Amino acid sequence: FRSTPSRRRLAITKFIYKLVNVVIVQTDRVKDRLHSEWKLQNMTVIGNMIPLRSSAYLGINKCVTSIVTVSRLVPTKNNHLLIYSLRNILNAKCKLTIYGHGPEKKSLEALIDKLNLKSYVKIISGETCINTMLVDADIFISLSELEGFSNALLEAVSCGVPSIAFDCDFGAREILNNGHCGILLESLELSLIEKNIKGLMDDYDQRLIFSQRGIKHAEKNFSIKSVMSSWSSVIDRV
Repeated sequence: FRSTPSRRRLAITKFIYKLVNVVIVQTDRVKDRLHSEWKLQNMTVIGNMIPLRSSAYLGINKCVTSIVTVSRLVPTKNNHLLIYSLRNILNAKCKLTIYGHGPEKKSLEALIDKLNLKSYVKIISGETCINTMLVDADIFISLSELEGFSNALLEAVSCGVPSIAFDCDFGAREILNNGHCGILLESLELSLIEKNIKGLMDDYDQRLIFSQRGIKHAEKNFSIKSVMSSWSSVIDRV
């Protein structure tokens, strides 16, 4: 909804969507938005699927030593805000790893250097194995302000990594089950971000609860079995 397609492309898309048997959307909020703005009726909500992994190897450490984010390095992902919000938190015992690549990499590296955080923040652009990215993660953070449905956040939750995400349009609220499985940030104010990160770092019991709830939520709603069952139902109906 925040993209800027040509008027012609937008008109064609709306016309086609009204002709097809079913439009699959990933969240109820997208469904409501399309119904409100495009008057669509033929929609079914099916979220992304995730291959469930054993969370035993992750564990929940008493002390947070590794904060992780996975994203494209572009302005809407707000990695610069994440770095700023952690500038008073990171130290020799707690470090941030940013997995991703994109046009903002050099500017983010310059910011890290400016804030004297080179010893505590690492940007890794070549890694693609989600197990490797999350194996040592104590907290996963997404400050993205523009998503369709964040696979990176879903991966973290399904692996039992306590997570914090900005309540963007769309997906974070559904993946974190309205804040039941992680912290939903109402704004991107630096003080709020820092407060919530520090609070979660200091609260082992809450991190454990988020981990356990997240795994169960992913198993119930985003497992291959669950999502394929929804797809099969739609295909049979059509």
